[in-house]
Amino acid sequence: MSKQHVTDFRAAIAADPALAEQVRAVMNAENAPEALISLARTRGFEFTRAEADVAMAESELSELELDLVAGGTPNCGGSNV
Repeated sequence: MSKQHVTDFRAAIAADPALAEQVRAVMNAENAPEALISLARTRGFEFTRAEADVAMAESELSELELDLVAGGTPNCGGSNV
């Protein structure tokens, strides 16, 4: 329900290799943004896609996030040019 939950979820991903692997798997799903939000909810983090977009725009990407972007994962909001 807040940008803070996005920040906290990102910290949890960085601290938990098993969660990071779940995130990698989810990011390859056809409905990646919704699947990621659903995964976050199972861990107690409540936020909307809009809140996630704002939080991500206001901060630097982590190593994992850079890895996901560099891998050209489809359906993550960017274009594959």
